[in-house]
Amino acid sequence: MAIFLIWQDYRKHRKPMPFYFLGLAVLIKLVDTMVGMKSIEWIFGLSLGVFITLAYWFNYKHKTACTCKIK
Repeated sequence: MAIFLIWQDYRKHRKPMPFYFLGLAVLIKLVDTMVGMKSIEWIFGLSLGVFITLAYWFNYKHKTACTCKIK
């Protein structure tokens, strides 16, 4: 769902920063799956939430200050 929303806004505004944070979130999830240690699983979950929140925040920050023409 996040990739769809960020992709729509990217097509309008051409700001790639939210994609970087979303990519880091996916990378964190892949590392979590590969490591598989239950004792440190909370660290990966917290990191995942932080990176997805940053992606949405950067996207929102630009959209609220945007003066570009939206199609």
